Amino acid sequence: MESNIEERRVQRLGTSSLIVTLPKKWVKKVNINPGDKVTMIIEGDEIRILPPTKRPQEKGKHFIELKKLENDILISEVPLCLYILGFTDAVLGANNLDVSTINKIITRASNLLGVRATCLGDNRIKVKVLIDTEENISSMLWSIYRDLVLLMRTILKVIRNQDKLSSLLNDAKMLGNEISKNYYAIVRTAYQSPYTPPGRMEKTGNSLLAPSLSLLAYLMSQIALDTIETLSMYQPSNISNIIIEITETLIDVIEKLSNALRSGDVEILKGVMADLERLKAELPDAVKKDGGTSLYLFAKTQDFLRLLGTATDKLTCWLTISSLIEKGLIQRA
Repeated sequence: MESNIEERRVQRLGTSSLIVTLPKKWVKKVNINPGDKVTMIIEGDEIRILPPTKRPQEKGKHFIELKKLENDILISEVPLCLYILGFTDAVLGANNLDVSTINKIITRASNLLGVRATCLGDNRIKVKVLIDTEENISSMLWSIYRDLVLLMRTILKVIRNQDKLSSLLNDAKMLGNEISKNYYAIVRTAYQSPYTPPGRMEKTGNSLLAPSLSLLAYLMSQIALDTIETLSMYQPSNISNIIIEITETLIDVIEKLSNALRSGDVEILKGVMADLERLKAELPDAVKKDGGTSLYLFAKTQDFLRLLGTATDKLTCWLTISSLIEKGLIQRA
């Protein structure tokens, strides 16, 4: 590789600017003309200058030929993958794809936070992030658990308001969609963030906690949505009061977990863990009392409890570590 070292004198331009001329040999080699724009990359206390033909490619602008994937499931997930990787602008080649697959791609992209997907013609789909989240990850995480509480309350409304079923089902889908959007927005943000050691809750964006906690909430929301769909086919008289009582307890537990997320108070989680243990212990007797009419709902409750217990354990661990660090009880060796 050709290497030359030259010294060039820095000169003053006007009252406050400094300039240095470019080497003639280099200018001729890369074909730079007056009026061309060069790219200056600052690297610590050094600067690299790139000619117009070698400007770094923008991270977000990419073209992908979807037919090369040869799998409809993978093809429909491309917008999500681009979103998580941090791309902001992409064109997808949709040659030889049927209308149904193209619609799946557009729907998948449109269900992401701040993303719009449009057909450009010539079998191309443009996927663009119009508004990227500027929210603190902790705030997004709290929003997810707040929406999960609202989704659980919708279960009670479905039981008590069968005459408003259509509206309640729409509300439930909207809440589920918001949880999904925030979950993937957290994953996108966390993927771009460097790892930092555990500390205050404000640093959850740089850890594994926020993505895992939001994933657990997303999975719980899917169980809640399935439960709502099932309840919509039940006659109110066939729904046990025990189901209502368990749902009310779960709502109370999730609200406590949400408060712990917002305040960073590990003491709140003691009550959460006690409630969860009590529910696990009482569930077998509740099934026997019910007589099996709501067996499917009890099975869903058991799955939900497992996820909620895991979320509580993760948050308890994180807040305990954060507390120890803040009190100076854990120090780097």
